Amino acid sequence: MMKFEDNLLAAEERMNKKWGHYAWKRLCLPSMAEKYDRLRKQWFESKNVELADNLIKGLKMIDEEISKSNHPDDFYYLHFKGKERDYYFVADQFDQQRVTAKMKKDSVVFTLAEVAEVMEAKSLADIRRIKAEFPTSTLQNVQFNHSPEVEDEIPF
Repeated sequence: MMKFEDNLLAAEERMNKKWGHYAWKRLCLPSMAEKYDRLRKQWFESKNVELADNLIKGLKMIDEEISKSNHPDDFYYLHFKGKERDYYFVADQFDQQRVTAKMKKDSVVFTLAEVAEVMEAKSLADIRRIKAEFPTSTLQNVQFNHSPEVEDEIPF
């Protein structure tokens, strides 16, 4: 890899660590993100050193613009240290991109929609019913008992 390419990729990585995995593109003005994407596409096709330098300058401008109205921690997430790994819970995919910059290795991020999808699973119907009937109850353990003699055919 050429040095100018390393510098550009390092600058993008710094932005990803600060603002989240390409979340900075959604935090800046759409026109700036479009200009950056257009210039990056041109650079990718040509590998022109001047374009790489302009992209790095563009990232600095984007960072300055975002920093005026945002801070890297300006989003809400929940963190839970599980038995085997850390879990992060966020509102949506945008916050999911942003929390990746904060995650420890072997962490898992779930959006609220993903958590709801799991909770809506047919196998959790009893848990939902109990929580509905006893709203202040606490879930302590989940076990699934699968009968080994059931032999479902594979549907393909």
